[in-house]
Amino acid sequence: FSKGNADAIHGALLVVGAMLTHTGDFMVPRFDDVCEAVLSVREHKSKLLRVSVVELLPRLAGFCPDAFARSYLQSTLSHLVKAARPTSSH
Repeated sequence: FSKGNADAIHGALLVVGAMLTHTGDFMVPRFDDVCEAVLSVREHKSKLLRVSVVELLPRLAGFCPDAFARSYLQSTLSHLVKAARPTSSH
């Protein structure tokens, strides 16, 4: 994800969402790699990508709840709290 431009990364995030919905167990052995890839762009300069990551997080958590909670819950919650804070614009 991190080597593509914002449009390519956004497309990849959309594909991840579709795969979570339509591929069933196919994604299970790839779950950690997918989570790592999605989380690697959570602070991208593109707002569209940051929003897309936030929208994907509950879907990832719902797909494999135990694995997500064990490996990604803490960092994800920290990210969501940080993302929810209002930014100051001067």
